[in-house]
Amino acid sequence: MHVLRFRNVTDRHQKFLRGYGLYLNAGPAYNFGSDKIGKEYKQAVKDGIYTIRFHGYSECLARWDNFCELDKHVVDAWGIPVLRFNASFGDNERATMADMAVSSAEMLEAAGAVNIRPFRNPATFGHSNHDVGSARMGDDPKISVLNRWNQVHDAKNVFVTDGACYVTSPYQNPTLTMMALTVRACDYLVEQYRKGEV
Repeated sequence: MHVLRFRNVTDRHQKFLRGYGLYLNAGPAYNFGSDKIGKEYKQAVKDGIYTIRFHGYSECLARWDNFCELDKHVVDAWGIPVLRFNASFGDNERATMADMAVSSAEMLEAAGAVNIRPFRNPATFGHSNHDVGSARMGDDPKISVLNRWNQVHDAKNVFVTDGACYVTSPYQNPTLTMMALTVRACDYLVEQYRKGEV
C-alpha cells in the first residue's frame, strides 16, 4: 500500500521541502506455522502476532556537495578511470526522515496498532534508489547536457533516453516518466530525421 503525499501540498512544512511516500507492508509473523489442524489452526492464525511496517521514501535534493567524478587513481580492466560518487544526505533529508517516523507512528496509532517503534535511521545512501541524473536536461548548454528532447546539446545525433536527464528524483517511481520521455524523444528524432536534421 502506498500513502499519497500529504506534506507540502498546499502549505509549506516549516522544516523541509518537497514530500515523501510511505509504503506499508505486513511482516511474516502470522503464525501460519502452527501445528494445529482445522478450526484450531484457524484460531491459532487469528491469535498470531501481526506486524506491519512503513517504509519511507523521499526526494534527495540536488546539492553541489553531491557529485560524481572520474577517479584519478582507480581504473577498470581497460585502463579507463572509474566513476567515483561523493554523496550524503543533507539537512532537508534528515528533517524529512524525522517527520516520516513521527507521522508513520501517528497513523499506526490511529489505526489501533500497539507496540509502535519509530525507526529514524536512514538506509545507506544509494541503497534504495532508481539511478537517475548525471546528464541533466535543460535549455542552457552551459549547465545541462541534454535539451528538452533528450538530445545532447553538443552532439545532435545522440539521444539519451533513460533516467540520466533527471535533475532530481522525487519519491515516486520514475520509470513511467522515463518511458514517456523516451516515446517523446523518439517522436522528435523521427521528425528530425525526416527533415534531415540528424
